[in-house]
Amino acid sequence: MQVEKSYHNCGYMILIVREMVGPVKETYLVAGDDPFTVDKDGAKRAKKITKCPECGAFLRLERLSPNKPA
Repeated sequence: MQVEKSYHNCGYMILIVREMVGPVKETYLVAGDDPFTVDKDGAKRAKKITKCPECGAFLRLERLSPNKPA
């Protein structure tokens, strides 16, 4: 599993997670401040997002920047 920190245009931190699922590499986005949910049995699962929790805009990989906007 590879995790890369990136930022949305509004300055919210987004984590880009790439993991191997069989022969395919799956890529998904996770919120930076609350990345996991905990099930009843105590198992942690990544909380996948498609919209920015801060501003509500839809997220696309090509629009995320590695540096925090000023």
